[in-house]
Amino acid sequence: MTNAAISYGAQKGGAGDTDALRLVQYGGEVLEAFNSNVVMNGLIRNRSISGGKTAQFPAFFKAFADLMVPGTELTGKDVLKNEVTIEADGLLIHDIYVDRIDEMLLHYDLRGPYAKAQGAAIARIYDVMGQMLVFKASQGAELFPGDGGGTTITESASQDFMTSGSDLIDSLNAAKLALEQKDVDTNVLHSVLLPLQWSLIANSDKNINRDFGGQGSTASTVLRTISDIQIHKSNNFMFGRDVTAYNATTNADGLVGHPTDVRRLPATIAAKYQGDLTKVRGLVFTEDAAAMLHVLDLNTETYWDARRRATLLIAEMCAGGDSLRNKCAVALKGK
Repeated sequence: MTNAAISYGAQKGGAGDTDALRLVQYGGEVLEAFNSNVVMNGLIRNRSISGGKTAQFPAFFKAFADLMVPGTELTGKDVLKNEVTIEADGLLIHDIYVDRIDEMLLHYDLRGPYAKAQGAAIARIYDVMGQMLVFKASQGAELFPGDGGGTTITESASQDFMTSGSDLIDSLNAAKLALEQKDVDTNVLHSVLLPLQWSLIANSDKNINRDFGGQGSTASTVLRTISDIQIHKSNNFMFGRDVTAYNATTNADGLVGHPTDVRRLPATIAAKYQGDLTKVRGLVFTEDAAAMLHVLDLNTETYWDARRRATLLIAEMCAGGDSLRNKCAVALKGK
């Protein structure tokens, strides 16, 4: 009896890897999961680079004009300049081995949920990185003398950012005012919060632009105040948590390298992405507060390991950033 010639539906060109045509679908699912979970991508400055791991971002201070005195020669005036050099980090990666027989014996799809989990995992770390860079900016010094550094707004004795949407809206307006007083362009202004604070604002009748152009709908993940601040929510953010190195004896609440906490972070995450946010409730910022470099955008691979009779699913991204213009960030802090 002659063996049957199997026509593999996912084989490319009738030869080679029998899973070849599944790569695009899986990669697309991971990218879709990343895009649907990530918040900070696009809220701060992004730049894609190749052939290096650093990039320079120029900064210019304001110019000062004089009244012309007749007969005076114009000799030119200087405009103060500076630059911020930002370096990308190592590879952010998530990998899963899928046993061939185990997958065949299952009565449900395995790779779809895995793709969603991998995309969400990369998005969570990316959001933490972006959030921590904006927080770093809010605590940073001025870039030029007299230009102003970051800002922290702390709730007053009568305020409570954990229970009052009205108090949160007041703090958002105060943050915008603080930025405008430092000559920050607030035409596009963002705020990021946890779902609790977002819902307090969403259910407050104070200052929410819910009746104009459909903005502020609680069906969305973005609210817009009458003062034109876009408010984003996500559980990816680490407000109220200690984003520093875990130590069982001296810092059991630290999330960096924590062995069991569901919000834990990699032990190798850089120091610039660490800080104590236990009293921080949210951030207000413009895109100039921080920047992220993308050396490798989100990429996926599937690799058939013949020795292990399993498929390795990989999602990876190489990015990194730093604070940029510190005066463009405000931290909202509890007592």
